[in-house]
Amino acid sequence: MRPDSSYWALVVPAHALTGIGLGIMFNSGSNTATLGLATSDTGIGAAVYSTFQQLGGATGTALMNTIATSATAAWLLSHSAGAGQSGGSAAGTVHGYSVVFWASSAISSSPRRSRPCSSALPGPRAAK
Repeated sequence: MRPDSSYWALVVPAHALTGIGLGIMFNSGSNTATLGLATSDTGIGAAVYSTFQQLGGATGTALMNTIATSATAAWLLSHSAGAGQSGGSAAGTVHGYSVVFWASSAISSSPRRSRPCSSALPGPRAAK
């Protein structure tokens, strides 16, 4: 990506794909959060899911903003000779965005080891 890259060729398809992915993820997440809960507990399950969704979004936004700002500042410092030229700050900003896009891709595609929690599985729970 460069400062003169096409908005319609690069940004619009990425936004469309992101919207489709988020739509699938949010519906699946809310269904999974309330899976196996008694009818009287579904409100609490949905509230807990929503709370953690908001906390994760805020934390992720703060982290990605920090990465983008740091990468932009580092690029501008290392290219200080061209910073006074037209487009120097735009190139630094695009560099910061590119770094954060790659970082978020690496974070979201990293392998995870998970195992199902027995209390989250549907069916009767054993009394303790």
